[in-house]
Amino acid sequence: MMKSTKNLLGQFDPSAQKPAQPDYIFVVNKARVTVLYDQFESLNEGCESGKENIKEKTFKHSLEPDKKMIVCVYFSDAILNEEAENQELLIQLQDKFQNIPFKDAGRTQYQRFRGVESIRLIKAIFKKEFNIQTLIEGGVVFEHFMLHTSKKFEIVESISRNKNRLIFSMLSFGSEFKDYFEPINLIADYYGEKYALYLAFVFHHVAWLIPLSVLGSLLFGYHIVAAVLDYESGELWLEAYLKGVDTVWNYAFLFVIAIWSTLYVESWKRKQATI
Repeated sequence: MMKSTKNLLGQFDPSAQKPAQPDYIFVVNKARVTVLYDQFESLNEGCESGKENIKEKTFKHSLEPDKKMIVCVYFSDAILNEEAENQELLIQLQDKFQNIPFKDAGRTQYQRFRGVESIRLIKAIFKKEFNIQTLIEGGVVFEHFMLHTSKKFEIVESISRNKNRLIFSMLSFGSEFKDYFEPINLIADYYGEKYALYLAFVFHHVAWLIPLSVLGSLLFGYHIVAAVLDYESGELWLEAYLKGVDTVWNYAFLFVIAIWSTLYVESWKRKQATI
């Protein structure tokens, strides 16, 4: 077996070494932490792939050690693969733009679970045994969350590197914006397509406000200059400005806004279809 194939297999191999970073975090009531342990034990007993697929480590809470504890939860690849197959979760194939239902037997043919897919699987596993909201209301759990991975910093770096070019490329009606679409793709992989599409729209919105803001600033400057030229001694500046604000250029600007709004909508329709 080639080394690259072994590395691929290790992504889904239940016997592969666990990452140091926990998959989920609970901040729990120290006096009632055993309630959460019992839930994890029941989940392990109900797993088809064997016991100890869910492991936990407990740490003292640095701010309130007498009241709270931190429980770090680790999921094995076996239980995540099992849940993905039960849900028939659509996972993208390696090196192919095709999503098909996940099968554990062919796990090396799929890309690794994205962050948005992992949280879906973890929450589905929890729901088999307990409801987190019920534990919160019962005073067992104070907080619960997943930790960010290093991909968060990749997203921040990619946005800083590509945002200006992405914004200005959004002004075109072509597909040039795809050359700088890396941060949007990273967000889609990490947070999900809904948030990625929203950010793409924000970039498009900011881009199309630029020409309108330039023209609006020029018109406002024209009004200020007209007010200064028509200013009469003893007159309030506001009165001088309002006296000269109604000019023929306002109607020209309204016409530009009408054209701009149509182009704005059509531009986003095209980009949305491409995305």
